[in-house]
Amino acid sequence: MKVDAITATAFINTDLAASFAAIAWLIVAWSLEKKPSSSGLLTGAVAGLATITPCAGYVSPGMSVIIGIVAGLVCYFAVALKNRLRWDDALDVWGVHGVGGLIGVVMLGLFASTAINPAGADGLIYGGTASSASSWPPC
Repeated sequence: MKVDAITATAFINTDLAASFAAIAWLIVAWSLEKKPSSSGLLTGAVAGLATITPCAGYVSPGMSVIIGIVAGLVCYFAVALKNRLRWDDALDVWGVHGVGGLIGVVMLGLFASTAINPAGADGLIYGGTASSASSWPPC
């Protein structure tokens, strides 16, 4: 494994997504619940980490900010839904890791860029429309 520009970009993207997700979570909790908390801030940060993981080395830092904000908002409401439905998930694993990971995979398909990582592919935003599943369905 080598350390290069893609590694540095992935590191920066991870930090940015976690930070912006934490702030987004805190703002929505403050506006809806009227009680921001440090545990909410940290849960938002973890949501950003779970969401950026699939795409950290393939998106620009600007896109990681967008991914972080979306992660904070969507994961907050996923956890709220889980609480409303009274699911047994004390650590919010479904709302943070499950929903966040799914969002990350979708964002990868949208925002990936060969300008960031030439070994990857362009996402839908950058004109990537080719399918790698040319042999589907498997026989």
